Amino acid sequence: MDTDPAVYQAYYPALLREVRAIPGIAAAGVSDRAPLDGSGAYMSASAKGRSTSIARRAVTPGYFEAVGLPLRQGRYPTDADYTAGPFAVLSESAARAMFPGEPAVGREILLQKKAWSVVAVVGDARNKDPLPEPGERPWLYLSYEPDPRSVFGAGLTVVVRPSGRIPNLPEQLRAAAQGIGPAVIVEQIRSGRDWFGDRVATPRQRATLLSLLGGLALLLTLVGIFGTTGYAVARRTREVGIRMALGARTRQMVRAIVVDAAGPVALGLVIGLAGAVAATRVLRSFLFETEPTDPLTLGTMLVLLASTALFAAWIPARRAARVDPVAALRAD
Repeated sequence: MDTDPAVYQAYYPALLREVRAIPGIAAAGVSDRAPLDGSGAYMSASAKGRSTSIARRAVTPGYFEAVGLPLRQGRYPTDADYTAGPFAVLSESAARAMFPGEPAVGREILLQKKAWSVVAVVGDARNKDPLPEPGERPWLYLSYEPDPRSVFGAGLTVVVRPSGRIPNLPEQLRAAAQGIGPAVIVEQIRSGRDWFGDRVATPRQRATLLSLLGGLALLLTLVGIFGTTGYAVARRTREVGIRMALGARTRQMVRAIVVDAAGPVALGLVIGLAGAVAATRVLRSFLFETEPTDPLTLGTMLVLLASTALFAAWIPARRAARVDPVAALRAD
């Protein structure tokens, strides 16, 4: 495509008009980088004398609606903002860092000796994948300004949100891109589902592997608890026989044995819980929307293990309490 900035300046608004005219298109916008591509231009922006390290992305109106970033303050930028002058949109974390405790909309930020007016604050977005990234910078979205001497002169990404299923949408988008202005190269057209799937393929494989290993470990734990507790109770068959011969009732014996087994089980659960909390902190980077000390997850595991142990004590205790006292006294 021609490297004249005026060509870029005219081409993408015209392209967006053509794309938005396709029946069923709910929103469309342009960005210098694709969502979740892991790249970004990092620099320092200042506001009220406070400097903040941010990740920059150039966009056109319609991008936020197409991506689905929620609006927190102000309004989504429009084509009128694009023609009126440079505008900026802050992520939530960027707004908190640059204007702590104050509204950011209507303020100005200084970037590369140029003032940008903040028109909106949107929700935070991940840069590489859905998992939290250590030291991830807040985002600053600037109105797209073509400049062949910088990365803004490179190819851009058009993001489209359809309102429903649109027949032959890739072909229609390709025709719209190639039917206006100078000749352009459309590298690829992919659905959001496929693009997102590629970005989360590695975390998803890790999660699957950890789930399988965790399930196997849980199964071995349950088998071990069941076998150990059952063996410990079975060894008390002679004791049960003596107590039954002295007048103890079946219900009393079962309750006594289960209560006796509950002590070691409770101690083991406390030690296991402490170890689990310590171990899950190492796996923090593998967790998605789950804290290492998630109460629901830990509580579910505690209930499952405790129930298994008590059930393992109840079965042999019930069996031993029903044995004939004379036969129990003769048992080894």
